[in-house]
Amino acid sequence: MEAVLNKYKSFTIVCMYIILTISITLPALAEKPSDENALKDISQAKVIWDITISDPKRLLRVMRVISTTYDDLVEQNVQPQMIFAFRGGVLRLLDNSEKERSSEDDQAHQELLLLINEISMRNGVVMESCSVAAHLMGIDNENIITEVVPVGNTFVSLIGYQQQGYALIPIY
Repeated sequence: MEAVLNKYKSFTIVCMYIILTISITLPALAEKPSDENALKDISQAKVIWDITISDPKRLLRVMRVISTTYDDLVEQNVQPQMIFAFRGGVLRLLDNSEKERSSEDDQAHQELLLLINEISMRNGVVMESCSVAAHLMGIDNENIITEVVPVGNTFVSLIGYQQQGYALIPIY
């Protein structure tokens, strides 16, 4: 009986040691690394996202990362100024007119539209679509979702915003 109690005590001590070790190290593992070197002396981050991805699931993943990037900047006391320049095949995802999609694509598409709406309401965010690309694809600018403003030519936007100091990040 005493041997059983000793094994039970040993087992209990080992378990408590493991729990204590995990509880001490888990917060350290969860702590996010800093971006302080990249953001040194920066109070504003200006970026133009050149977006052409036409797959709703893939674009949803990227837009989630962009949303997190916005949050990361704000958490580190940097005000994001983000321009979204949508051109090419992505315009089909921003077209309000009825399109047939697989149920999996339709679900991703609906989530994407909700996320675009949420991002568009943030301070410093502007979303544009390319009228040249829309015309070439047979998309009427009036059918583009309201969060995205049609502009004449997003190539002009890319040129202009880069001249104003916006960093270009291509999303293909």
